[in-house]
Amino acid sequence: MASARRPPSSRGKRALTLRCQRVRRGYAFVLAERLPRSFGEAWGRPTPATVIALPRWRPRADVTETAGSIVITVELAGVDPDDVEAVLYEDALVVSGRRHLPGPGPAGVYHAAEINHGWFRLEVGLPSPVATGLSDARYDRGLLRLTLTKADTAGGGGGH
Repeated sequence: MASARRPPSSRGKRALTLRCQRVRRGYAFVLAERLPRSFGEAWGRPTPATVIALPRWRPRADVTETAGSIVITVELAGVDPDDVEAVLYEDALVVSGRRHLPGPGPAGVYHAAEINHGWFRLEVGLPSPVATGLSDARYDRGLLRLTLTKADTAGGGGGH
């Protein structure tokens, strides 16, 4: 596991140590290795192909690219940064975790329930190869900002 930590800036941004694992394979390749051909195959018996959706939500994200880096900003208001994990593949970044929201209590009743809570998962394809791991991770006002240094494709080097 690799982590990125920098001192907080004077603007109140919270630098954090994010659990981040680097996987030296493409994301689609890893999925193909792990997923059974059908749900029944996972249980050792043949059944028609079935897609089972996990009860997860997907946070919104922006992906920007500069000459030297890729920045992924994830909207995670109300999520404790300690409940977030990132896995960096050669061609994708997967951010997952959990948002804990208090319920209305034993005597309370929901009249609207529009805020996603529980487990989440975000899968982002990377527009360019990246070097080693996260170069910076910040959590500020509900936004998680992950910075990845691009691999040096012109010189043939890089940590790809």
